[in-house]
Amino acid sequence: MYSFGSLKIEGHADEPVPNTLYRQRIETEQMAIVFPGFGYTCQMPLLFYSIEALLQKGLNVLTVEYNYSRDAQFRALSKEEQIGRLHADVEASYRAAQNQGYTEIVTLIGKSLGTQAIAHLLKQHSELKNAKIVWLTPLIKDQNLRERIMDHEAGNLIAIGTADPYYDEYILASLQSNPRVSVVLIDDGDHGLQVQGDLNQSLKALSRVVASVTRFL
Repeated sequence: MYSFGSLKIEGHADEPVPNTLYRQRIETEQMAIVFPGFGYTCQMPLLFYSIEALLQKGLNVLTVEYNYSRDAQFRALSKEEQIGRLHADVEASYRAAQNQGYTEIVTLIGKSLGTQAIAHLLKQHSELKNAKIVWLTPLIKDQNLRERIMDHEAGNLIAIGTADPYYDEYILASLQSNPRVSVVLIDDGDHGLQVQGDLNQSLKALSRVVASVTRFL
């Protein structure tokens, strides 16, 4: 069992970063951090059930709940400025987790924009070299992100759909050539890994991804 609360996290321009901290009742220094998408929140299926898997594994979990899609100021920024703000919020969240005494960040999970958050942390923090990484609908057309996946040695799980605008057959094949990269490919899955117009296939895709995440952890 676990309890939950939140941390005081001051990100870009000292603005608060919404978050939820799930603490295991049995004391452990191990933690996972979850980064959502631009508008895909931690309450949506892929992340909700991934968080449940982390908690069942006995990890403390910090969910970083920036909701940039509802932030008019964020949407008005240039692409470079948006990434700068994301990095600032992510760094502040990572430091806040460390300040709680969680010395072992063993898993990072990101969805879409959240995969860019993870790529930034992996580049900046060598102590994350042993963390397992779950990349949900990653932005694999971004070269920096691809490099972080290929360079990370502790294990990577990618879940992406063939109808996702960020899917690229040849890029994915290149990533799969790395034995440290496992892939769950959803036929006709969109950027939410849903199969449009087919509820049964969407539910099967969700079940398959969550089962893969659970095994990977």
